[in-house]
Amino acid sequence: MTHANKIIRLLSGITRLRHPQHGYTLLEGVVTMTVIGIITAVSLSRLQGNSAGVQQRNAARIVVADLQYAQELAQMRGKAVRVSIDEASNSYAMYWHGSSQPVINPMGGAAFVRTFGKDEFLHVQISGSDLSNGQIIFAPDGAPKSGAGKLSAERMAVNINGKFHIVVQPETGVIKLVTL
Repeated sequence: MTHANKIIRLLSGITRLRHPQHGYTLLEGVVTMTVIGIITAVSLSRLQGNSAGVQQRNAARIVVADLQYAQELAQMRGKAVRVSIDEASNSYAMYWHGSSQPVINPMGGAAFVRTFGKDEFLHVQISGSDLSNGQIIFAPDGAPKSGAGKLSAERMAVNINGKFHIVVQPETGVIKLVTL
């Protein structure tokens, strides 16, 4: 007997050892589909229930990133950058400090303005700021200022829906997100 014949004989013996497969009963199919339906319904309701919270958390993270961008831009260009927060229009914008010239958004080429309360941020509301005139200025060395001078204490730059505070440290200029 050749080597190939031995392998064929061995494989045919293995297939005889397998048990024939049976289909599922109607009851098993119905139970499986019911469980899948329940899991899907619970998952969707949780996602929809948290959509406002998810929007608010994402917006808070974006505000932190934007303020860090303004700070880094001031350091890179050696020019102060002003971020003006406008509660009434639910937005903020970046300008070169000392002028009305807007900072250009690197993602779109237009003036850097971020507006909440619509589209993917429908449930997001800027609801306060501890900054003088709602403005924070990052000096060319990255130091945060508000009004006429440097910050003397930690300040809440932006409050998102009363749930998320974006705060700025006075000495270090560190920007962080605080969840209430």
